[in-house]
Amino acid sequence: SLGIYATDYSTLLATLLPTSGNNGIYSAQLEATEPWMNFVIHDSENGMWYGTDPDDKTLLSAASDKWNIWIDSQQTGIYSITVDLTTMRWTHSFFSSVEAITTHTDLPMQYFDLMGRSISTPRKGHIYVVKQGPTASIRHF
Repeated sequence: SLGIYATDYSTLLATLLPTSGNNGIYSAQLEATEPWMNFVIHDSENGMWYGTDPDDKTLLSAASDKWNIWIDSQQTGIYSITVDLTTMRWTHSFFSSVEAITTHTDLPMQYFDLMGRSISTPRKGHIYVVKQGPTASIRHF
């Protein structure tokens, strides 16, 4: 896994997990709490901190002159972040809505806040991780 950290290099914001088949591709959901949010990516296995190439914000760089990675939008909320270590590129896209997962509808739903704490009843206006069987999604209530 890879970690998405605040620019203080100590606050973990999200964990990028390998996608199925991996192939050097990792993904996560990141809550952008401020417009034009900045962060860095840490590969603890290889001891690398990644920012972006100063000439191409989609190209990851571990060079000493790297820039912070940033969400280039004033839109706060949940973003899907994908990192491809084979091409050294990263992308992001905003979740305007998340569709409900309809598989495993016979299993109970579990709700968690973004800190991972179990929630018995979701409240309107909040974002939760909803787990039903082996699947999970992020939903805004």
